[in-house]
Amino acid sequence: MHRTLLLLALATLVGCGGAAPPASDLSSSGSALRGGSDDDAREAEDQDFHHGSRRQSLLATDLRLLDSIRSHGPADGLRPFLGRHPTYLAPRQPLAIGEDQVEAVLAAAFPPAAQTTQEWQQFSGAVSADGRFGYTFGHGTHTTTAADGSRNQLFALYIAVWRPHAHGWRLEAYLWNLQLSDPGTPPPGFPLIEPGVSGAPRFGSARRSAEEVLAADTAFAQRSLTDGYSIAFAEYVAPQGAQMASPIAWGGDAVAAAFAGWTPVETLAWSPVLARSTVSGDLGWSVGNALYTLRDDSGGIVFQNPSKYLTLWARQPNGRWKYILDGGNSRPLSPP
Repeated sequence: MHRTLLLLALATLVGCGGAAPPASDLSSSGSALRGGSDDDAREAEDQDFHHGSRRQSLLATDLRLLDSIRSHGPADGLRPFLGRHPTYLAPRQPLAIGEDQVEAVLAAAFPPAAQTTQEWQQFSGAVSADGRFGYTFGHGTHTTTAADGSRNQLFALYIAVWRPHAHGWRLEAYLWNLQLSDPGTPPPGFPLIEPGVSGAPRFGSARRSAEEVLAADTAFAQRSLTDGYSIAFAEYVAPQGAQMASPIAWGGDAVAAAFAGWTPVETLAWSPVLARSTVSGDLGWSVGNALYTLRDDSGGIVFQNPSKYLTLWARQPNGRWKYILDGGNSRPLSPP
C-alpha cells in the first residue's frame, strides 16, 4: 500500500494481536491419521468427506446470514446468528465482547432513525480439522439514507468467525469495515478462496493453542514497536494471507509491499484483548485495540489514528502461527 493510503485508511488496515482471558478448552477431540492400511485410507477418505461437508455447511450458513442482513438490516439480521459470548467490531464503535456490549454497539451503530442497508457477497471460508472452528469473509456495500432522501454508499468488507452449536453454526466474532474504493477480487487460484486455508493441525488443548496465538500476537506487536510495522507485517503474514482493506493485498508478498516504507517517526502499537483457538490447534483468532501515531522531528504528535482489529491465524507446518486474514476499523480514541 502506498504511504498516503496507510495514513488515511489505517483504521481498516491495522490488525494483529489478541490476548486471551481463559479460552474455552473445548471437549471435541481428534487424533492424527496414520497411513499404511486400507482401513486407514478409508478413514482418511471419510474424514476428508466430513470435513468437506462441514465446510459446505459453514459456507451455506454464512450465505443465510448475508441474506438475513439484506432482508432485515445489519442489526436485526445479525442477531439470530450470534453465539454465546460473541465479539463484534463495528466502525466508529468500541470493541464489544459479550452479549451486553454487543447489543449496546448494535444499538449505537444502527439507531432506529437511520436507514442502513448492507449487501454482501461471500469470498470463501474454511473449517478447522476438528470441525469446531470456521471462518468466512467477503465484500459488499454499505448504504445509508438520510431524512432528506440523499444516499451515501461505501464499499465494505467482513470477516466472521464461527462455532458449531446445537442449532448449527453461530458467530463467535464478526468484523465489518468501510472502504472508499472497490477492494477488488482475488487472483485466480488463490488458496484462501479454494480450497481454503486451515493450517497444520496439532491436536491437544484449545486453551494451550489460544495461549500460543497470544504469544505470537504479543511477539508480533513487540516486533512492530522495536523494528517498525514494515518488518513486523512481512514476518507474521502467512504466504496465503490477505489484508482486508482496499485494495485487498492478496498473499504475503503483497501484504509486505502494502506495509513497506516505515519511518522512525511512526509508531504502530496494539494491545491484545482476546484470543481463541480449537482442539485441532490449526486455526485461531484474536482481537484488540491499536493506535497509529505520527510524530514530527521534535517528537510532537502530528497525527493519531485509533482502531481495533480481528485477525485470523493459521499454524504453519513448522508449528509457528502466522496470520491469514487481518482487518480492522475505527474506534474512539483511548489508550491502546
